[in-house]
Amino acid sequence: MVFAKKKYSDSWEKKLLEFARNNFIYDNEWGDKKVEEKIRAWKKGTNKGHTCNEDPIHSVCMKAECRKRAFGYMSDKKTHYPVLSGLVKIAYPEPEYTFNVVLPDGETTRQVRAKNIKQIINQDEIRGIIGNAAGFIPPKIKGDQFQEVMDTLFPPKETTTPPKGTTPEELLEEYLREYVNGPQATNYASFRTGATLVEEDMMYFKYKSFFDSLRNKEWKENKSKTGEMMMRLFNAKFAVNKRFPKKDGEETNHPPVEVVEIALGNYKEGEIVTEKIPFKNKKDIF
Repeated sequence: MVFAKKKYSDSWEKKLLEFARNNFIYDNEWGDKKVEEKIRAWKKGTNKGHTCNEDPIHSVCMKAECRKRAFGYMSDKKTHYPVLSGLVKIAYPEPEYTFNVVLPDGETTRQVRAKNIKQIINQDEIRGIIGNAAGFIPPKIKGDQFQEVMDTLFPPKETTTPPKGTTPEELLEEYLREYVNGPQATNYASFRTGATLVEEDMMYFKYKSFFDSLRNKEWKENKSKTGEMMMRLFNAKFAVNKRFPKKDGEETNHPPVEVVEIALGNYKEGEIVTEKIPFKNKKDIF
């Protein structure tokens, strides 16, 4: 009755009688007369929605599927929450997620991206990212109803690995290598303004200058988190007071510069050495 009223609002009585004749085994109690009595009662009463929590429906109810249907139990609610599906986990160090949301027209879907799991499991945050991606704000629903939405969405249908060279750690290493192979500190002034000093097996540079260089790239982490990543990934030491080495014959000691210290390792590219081989005449080349 609930389904017929929702889908066939103008002819639901006829549809119910057809359904009963095609699917019921009539007996002494149930027949056209009984169904017609039910129809007359249902015409007077208010539609209270699906009775899937009661027997005999309860034991065979497929609630996860029903909620996705246009005339399923979610359509009983005054506030209809959109169907979410196709959750994909992107295995960054802090995983990101994508999922699909059905638009209010009931047919079109949009992909929504969440920067972290909190943006999905927090009702206010997921409403915000859906609104940003799909152009509408889902209604607020009760906690138990929202949990049903989450139970339908999780676990992820797929876990993907980001392309090589695109994780924050890989990008930071690339940017670091690019920076330390940039302008070299040939004097105190260049060292003090951010150029890299290489001395023995260590390299030194001002963190502020390095972080400023990241702003020209697609780097999204803040200054503190970037520093933490450098300590964790490259064993970087911060707030090291380093003097620029004196040149032969130089008497003045310049004030130390507060810098980052990192072992040279594989970050510094070696100079290309051109080997010259002498030949007495052109025939020796061959």
